[in-house]
Amino acid sequence: MASSLKGKVVIVTGSSAGIGEGIALLLASRGANVNFCGRDKDRIKSSMWPPSGYRGP
Repeated sequence: MASSLKGKVVIVTGSSAGIGEGIALLLASRGANVNFCGRDKDRIKSSMWPPSGYRGP
């Protein structure tokens, strides 16, 4: 995976928890514009970038 994804737009399904959340946060940390997608609106809001205390990869 490229170290910089600045300017790229990605959609991550299942991004409210687990692997999907981890992938979404990784892509966001690399500069991508991430569209979070999942079934639980409240969990998605709590997963969105930047999470509190996140220090980066």
